Amino acid sequence: MALPLKYTVRNVLVRRTRTALTILGVALVALVAGLMLAVTLGMVRSMKNSGSPDNVLLLSRKATTTMFSSIVPSDVAPLYSIQGLRTSDENGEPYVSPEVFHGALVTFPGYPGLNEEKSASVRGVTSAAFLVHEQVKMISGEVSLDSETAVVGRLAYVRLGVPEDALAVGRTIRFGERNWKVVGVFAAPGTLMESEIWVDAGELQTTIRKKTYSTISLKLENPALVQDVVQSLKKRTDVLYNAFSETEFYDEYAKTFVQMQRLAMLVTAIMAAGGLFIGLNTMFAAIRSRMQEVASLRVLGFRGRHILVAIVLESMFIAIAGGILACVAVWLFSGVPIRMSQRAFVVEFDVSVLLAMFAMTSAIGLLGGIIPAYHAIRVRVPDALRAG
Repeated sequence: MALPLKYTVRNVLVRRTRTALTILGVALVALVAGLMLAVTLGMVRSMKNSGSPDNVLLLSRKATTTMFSSIVPSDVAPLYSIQGLRTSDENGEPYVSPEVFHGALVTFPGYPGLNEEKSASVRGVTSAAFLVHEQVKMISGEVSLDSETAVVGRLAYVRLGVPEDALAVGRTIRFGERNWKVVGVFAAPGTLMESEIWVDAGELQTTIRKKTYSTISLKLENPALVQDVVQSLKKRTDVLYNAFSETEFYDEYAKTFVQMQRLAMLVTAIMAAGGLFIGLNTMFAAIRSRMQEVASLRVLGFRGRHILVAIVLESMFIAIAGGILACVAVWLFSGVPIRMSQRAFVVEFDVSVLLAMFAMTSAIGLLGGIIPAYHAIRVRVPDALRAG
C-alpha cells in the first residue's frame, strides 16, 4: 500500500531549518541560471527587433557591418525612384534615411562628478529616420535636430554608465570638440536604437570630417516587395549597394552571439549540477537520520517503491518551492536595464525562461530524491534498524 501524502508533507515541515536552507539554495541556483538565460535572450531579441519587415538596408558594396560601410551622397538620389517606396501622406517626403554611425567619447560639461570620457554610439540622421524607424517614439522633449542639438535613447545613460539625469532634456553633452544640447528622449522598445545618441547627419559629418554616409534605410509600402527591391538593387551597376532585408540583416547579426548563448547554456548546466548536489546532500542527510523510520515502514508492510515515491515527492516539494521562490524573485529584475557588449537593453523574463527554471528545479528535485531513496530501500532491514 502507498504511504499517505500527509506523511511526506510532515517530513518537509518537521525539519524546517534544513528545508528552508535547501529551498534557498535551489532558488539561488535557479535564479542565477534564469538571469543568465534572460540576459542572453534579451541581447539577441534586441538585435532582431531592430529591423522592420518592410525596410531595406543598404551598405556599401564590400561592407558587412554598418561601422565599415561608406556610401557617397550622390548614391542617395537614385533611390527616390524605386518602385514601391513609401512616402509621407502629409508632405510626400520619401522614406529614405541616409545615416552616419560613429563611436564617440562623450563628456558631460556642467554635470558634477562626471569628469571622465564615456564611449557612446552616435547616429547621424535626417528627419526621414523618424519615419523609416517606426519603433522610435519621442517620450519627452521634441525632435529638433540642428547644429547644436541631440536626442537620446531612453537607455543611452545605461550604455554610457552615467546617472539618468545626465542625459535629461536640457543637459549638455560634448564630443567632437563641440557641445550638443539634449532636446529630446526617445523610446524604441526592444531595439538597439534605445542606447544611441542621435544628431543631425550633416552636422555629424562636419564634426568628424566625413563626407560619406554609413548606411541608407528605405521603407517600402509592403513587406512583400522587400526581396524584389533587394535583388534589383544588387544588380544595379550605376551605384554600388550591398542590399539586405533589414530583418534578415539583424537576424544574421544576432547569430554572432551564438557562442554567448552556448556559454550561457553551459553555465546553466553547471549551475543545475550544483543545485543537484545541494539536493542530494540534503536528502542523503535527511534519510541517514531516518534509516530506522524507513526500516520500520518496510516492517509494517510498505513496499520499497512506495517508500521511494514518498521520498522523491518530499524532494520534489522542496525543489518546486525553490523554483517558485526563484520565479517570484525574478520579477525584481524584470524590466531592469543592463549594459552588455557596448549596448543596453531591458531584461525581460518570458515564458521560455520561466519554464527552463522550473525544468531545472524539477530535475534537481527528481534526481536529488531518487538516488538517496534508492540507497535507503536497498539497505537490509536489520542493518537499518541498528543504524539508529
